[in-house]
Amino acid sequence: MIFNCPVCSTSLGELATAGNQTLFCAKCQFKYHVAAGTVVSSDSRQITHRPQGHQHRGRYEREYEFRLAQPEGLRVITLRRPQREEQLSAKPNDVVAVVSAMRGNTVENPVAFINQTTRTVSEVGRPGQTTLVGSLIIGAMAGILTLFALSGLGVPGAIPMAVGLLVFALVAFGVQEKLKPRHKVTPSQQAAFSRTATLLQQKAGLEQRILEITNDRREKLAIRDQLAGLRAKMQDVGSELYQTRIDRIDGALPLLEEQAALNDKLLHSYSRTLKMVEIEIESNHAADALPETLSLDAIARRDEIAAIEARTADLRQLLSANEEVERYLRAG
Repeated sequence: MIFNCPVCSTSLGELATAGNQTLFCAKCQFKYHVAAGTVVSSDSRQITHRPQGHQHRGRYEREYEFRLAQPEGLRVITLRRPQREEQLSAKPNDVVAVVSAMRGNTVENPVAFINQTTRTVSEVGRPGQTTLVGSLIIGAMAGILTLFALSGLGVPGAIPMAVGLLVFALVAFGVQEKLKPRHKVTPSQQAAFSRTATLLQQKAGLEQRILEITNDRREKLAIRDQLAGLRAKMQDVGSELYQTRIDRIDGALPLLEEQAALNDKLLHSYSRTLKMVEIEIESNHAADALPETLSLDAIARRDEIAAIEARTADLRQLLSANEEVERYLRAG
């Protein structure tokens, strides 16, 4: 499963299914730590920060505890989120990943909980949120000082309050942005991360297309088998009673066979293209250990990928024959 940056949605890399890994977003310059493993057990409990009252709403959180099996042993991960938000879910034997923001080599707050088995992603935080309180305090101090300064100078009306609020917002936002755990990268690293992100997006699109074609192929073959069985029953009862419907089925079956053949061709082309993209991703990860001449091969592979996409475009048009099959079924 491919992990996308929770801030800018850039594809960062394939999530590990066990163990720890580090992913980097070249666009946002955030670094993420991934802890992945298989769920052994899980538990949750409600935490009450303020009970429900007559004059105010209650404030609750739910604390989750996941025990994950990793190569180095059992690991317990605890997450919290407001009670009103979507609940985190994972059953035993599900493969999950907890993604946390990093400051340097230090893991900070969790930002995402990903169930790779069900392919669900739950956002549980944002990079840099550990500095939010400090940023608000500094912003508030700046706003209060501005308010007192303008009032002392005799500025009339609500102007000091308005300017103080503006200074508070600007300073708090500026400090928060300044304190976010961004990491500097060299131009060559930036280019490599960008190439990887592009290839990962291509891979995700290819995997989705392969899944769609596989499902369509399974559906069409099931319809073909159902029609063939129906035709056999009609002939057993008496072909003269169902001749019109038998003729319609006889017209539909070749179309379904053609659909299956076209889907097989599409699957072959997309699977080959997917392998080429995976080769590019792995080559890009190992770029520092590869000779520079291999970059020409990478360009050639990308050109070939584009050619394969062009050749499969006309095959996708032929999938409109599905409507003919549905027409036969509705007529029957």
